[in-house]
Amino acid sequence: GDSVEGHLKRANATFESVGVPHYLIHRLNDMGIYHPTRIQAASIPFGMSNVSSDLILEEKTGQGKTLAYLLPMVSEIDNKRDEIQGIVLVPSTTLARQVMRVALELTKGGKRKRKENPIRTALVVDRPDQSYLFEFEEQPPHIIIGLPQHVDCVLRESYGVSMDFVNHLVFDEVDKMISIERERMSIERLMRMMTTLRGDHAKTTLTNPDSKSSSSLLSSSSHILFVTATMTQDAMVLADTYMKNVKTISTLGAKSIGKFIESSSSSSSSS
Repeated sequence: GDSVEGHLKRANATFESVGVPHYLIHRLNDMGIYHPTRIQAASIPFGMSNVSSDLILEEKTGQGKTLAYLLPMVSEIDNKRDEIQGIVLVPSTTLARQVMRVALELTKGGKRKRKENPIRTALVVDRPDQSYLFEFEEQPPHIIIGLPQHVDCVLRESYGVSMDFVNHLVFDEVDKMISIERERMSIERLMRMMTTLRGDHAKTTLTNPDSKSSSSLLSSSSHILFVTATMTQDAMVLADTYMKNVKTISTLGAKSIGKFIESSSSSSSSS
C-alpha cells in the first residue's frame, strides 16, 4: 500500500500528476485554482482508482475537501448514460447549495462531447413532489446533491431511477448527518443499498467474468467517501459496517501539523 511518505510527496503534486483530466484543469483555472491542496493531492488518486476502495477524509474546514471528492466524481461520469452516477449527501441546505455551485462550475462547457451531452446535476433539498419525481424519471441527473432523507425518497419513489450505476457515494460532514436520527436512517439505507449492489456485481463477475451486461450495476471501481472535520465514534461504526478497503487520510491529531496519517480501517486507531 501507499506509505505516509508517499502521501507527503503528493503534497507537491499538480492536478495533472494526480490524474485530473485536462478539461477539468481548465475549469479549475477559470475558477482561479491552480494547485491542489494537500488533502486533494493525497486523496484524488484513490477516488479515481479503478479498484473499489472507500475513503475517509478528515481535514479541517476550508482545505478543499469539496473538490477532493467532486473532481474524481465528475471525471468518471459517462455523460452519454442517462443514469445517476454520483451522489453527494450533506446535512444542510446551505452546504448543499455550496457544493452545487462548485459542481456546476466543474460541469459547464468543457469537451465538445460534454457540450453536446452536458453533465446534469440536481439539487434535492426538499421532499420531492410528483412533478419533480416525473422529471427525474424522464431524464435522471448524473449527479445528485442533497439531504439524505430527500435523496432517499427520490430513489425509493421514482420509477426506474436507481443507484445501479452510482460509482461515487459521498457523505460530507458525515458526523453531523448521523447525529440527526431521521437522516441517519436514510444514510444507513443508502449504504446498505450500495453494499448490496457491490455484492451483486461481485457475484456477476465471479459467475460470468466476461459479462459486459448493461444491467451490471456499479463498475468495479465504486467508492464510498466519508468527509469530515471530526471523525466520531458513531461514524467509525458505520464505516466498519459498510465500507471496504478503507483508506483514512487525515491531517488531524498528527504530532506535527499538516502531517498525513494513512491507514486502513482494520488498523486505524483513534488519535
